[in-house]
Amino acid sequence: MTIYNLLMPEWGFVRQMARPFPGVVIAIYIWHGVSETIFEMPALRMKNSKTKNIAVAFVHDSGALLLSLAVLASDPGIQIGGPNSARQLAVLNSSLGYFLADGVYWVGDGIKNGKWNTRMLSHHALCVAGIVSCWVSGRGAGDLHLGMVLMHLSSPFGYARYFAKEFGLEHLPWAQACAGLYLATKLIAILLLSPPVVLLMILSRDNALVIKLCGVGILLINLAWLHTTAVKQRDYTI
Repeated sequence: MTIYNLLMPEWGFVRQMARPFPGVVIAIYIWHGVSETIFEMPALRMKNSKTKNIAVAFVHDSGALLLSLAVLASDPGIQIGGPNSARQLAVLNSSLGYFLADGVYWVGDGIKNGKWNTRMLSHHALCVAGIVSCWVSGRGAGDLHLGMVLMHLSSPFGYARYFAKEFGLEHLPWAQACAGLYLATKLIAILLLSPPVVLLMILSRDNALVIKLCGVGILLINLAWLHTTAVKQRDYTI
């Protein structure tokens, strides 16, 4: 059975997930369960909350990348600003549940430590606004899936790099290769692939203004990340 078959809109679960309610509520419960399971894994039990949260992010980002690729492949009629399909909304709503749950974590982290991760919170807020705009306008979900692919293209390499460092394996050849591939794919996505996609979103007459602003905002966040890592020469993070 392929990922396409699992995303067929005829499935009752997919139709439920495609609705704002109960889809997002189901997604929040699912991500709560995933978080609880990962936090209790023997390899992570003694790690700090940041490392555990990054492990949850790894599950989401990898799943979002695979499912968005599957949606783009299985819906050949997707156009910039085009109408939503059930499978598109189902996958986006599952991510919305994650962004809401993870947003609560980062707000709590900011209150606890007095230091706010503005990049992460801004990213999540823009993603939530974009998905909600898809509900309201009935269009643009395909654009967000394309954005998901670009955002998470480098994620597998980035998480491999992070956990290699966390477990003292960064000296191994595969870990060093992942570090280089992460930076390379991130730069390609930010500088080469994302700008023309965002421009097409802006020029589309069918896209809602919120979708356009979200595309611009996320691109600016990634350019700020590039400035932090390349210009200030800081250690780059996921």
